[in-house]
Amino acid sequence: MTPRQALNFIRDYGVVLEAAKGLEPSLAECVAEGPIQGSWWGHPRGHEIFELTRKIRDSKAVLICTLADGRMTYIHRRLWPPFIRMAEKFPPHALDKVCDVHLPSGRHQRQDIPFPQWIPKDMAPSDQPLQPNGWSGKFVGSPIPVSHRACNINFQPNISNMIQTGRFTSSRNHDEYACTKTA
Repeated sequence: MTPRQALNFIRDYGVVLEAAKGLEPSLAECVAEGPIQGSWWGHPRGHEIFELTRKIRDSKAVLICTLADGRMTYIHRRLWPPFIRMAEKFPPHALDKVCDVHLPSGRHQRQDIPFPQWIPKDMAPSDQPLQPNGWSGKFVGSPIPVSHRACNINFQPNISNMIQTGRFTSSRNHDEYACTKTA
């Protein structure tokens, strides 16, 4: 998978987990073309997964936060407006932007930018009230694909329901979402 394909995967799904198992699709499992037993670091494509996660973290089109139960979560820019407008529905710090900073020693250190400090000026929260269900639905582009061409995996997340209910959860129980290899 190329960095462009990884960004397209995130754009198409809107909300993607970096590597955790949960309701949302996982970039690591997409690259691995199926469920990963144990840590993705030990997977034969572990180096590729790592390189892609670094490229995604450098992208200005993706918010990296810990929305899904504290797990690294990617949110594509096209979905930032509804998340910004519904921020009070999420746990504190769930929408803080996760950043890696290079130290002079060569080490990396995580430094989070608190919500709402990272919001671009062109996305200031709207004064329009939210619909009774909490989301107007007009920010999401095309329907969520069932099969993604970049990784030959079927994911069946219900992103509209997750946004409407404000429930974003990640679980170690892999059975919570469908992920099967396609032909």
